[in-house]
Amino acid sequence: MDSPESELAWKLADYQQANMEAPDRIIADPTATEGELMAPHEVAQHLADSVGVLLVLLDDGSPRFEAVRQSFTADLIYLLKLGKISTGEYNEITSSEEMNI
Repeated sequence: MDSPESELAWKLADYQQANMEAPDRIIADPTATEGELMAPHEVAQHLADSVGVLLVLLDDGSPRFEAVRQSFTADLIYLLKLGKISTGEYNEITSSEEMNI
């Protein structure tokens, strides 16, 4: 099984395949994904944290910026698909200056 690009879309089997420790709530519900289980405040915190990381990487000129930006974009697409963020929120974030460097 190929792991989805967004780790928020991973199920228990994806964590096991990647030899990574799964969050407790994924272990408790192995057919669910982290994105599906996120409460609205967790989604908001994930978005804020991710934008913060991007800003730091951008300011530092980090070579990891592009990989992290692509991963965050995959997260946004998955959260939009789940209805955890609106199209307006998706468009606002993806059209921001940090996402279009």
